[in-house]
Amino acid sequence: MTVKRTFRAMLPTIAAALVLAACTPPAKPAAEASPVAKSSASTSSGPVTPTDPANLPPGASAMRCDASKVQSTIGKTATQDVIDRAVADSTSGAVRVIKPGQAVTMDFSESRLDLEVDAGNVITKASCG
Repeated sequence: MTVKRTFRAMLPTIAAALVLAACTPPAKPAAEASPVAKSSASTSSGPVTPTDPANLPPGASAMRCDASKVQSTIGKTATQDVIDRAVADSTSGAVRVIKPGQAVTMDFSESRLDLEVDAGNVITKASCG
C-alpha cells in the first residue's frame, strides 16, 4: 500500500511536468541558428548575447566592431532596421541595446556593438565593447 500512496502523491507532479514539457518549443537545429545575436530594441528587455570567438570554427576570425562608422545613428530611433544597419556598417558580430538603468555585464567583446538608448528609444551613444 505504501507504493500506491507514494505513486498517488507523485501523480500531480508528474502531470505538471508533462504539461510543461508539452509547452516547450522545439530547439532549432544548429544549421538554422544565427551566429549573430539580434535584438528588437522595442521589445528586448535584456542585453543580447554576443558571439563568443572561442566558439568559432577553426580558421574563422571574429568580427571586430568599428563604432566610428555608426555615429550617424545617434539621434535616430532604435528600430530593428536601424539596428540591423548599424551592425552591418560597424562590422560587428553582435549588438546590445542598452536601456536607461538596465544592468549590463562589464565584459569587453571587441565584436559587439553597444547602442545606448534613452527612455524614448532614441540612440544616445554607439560604442564597441
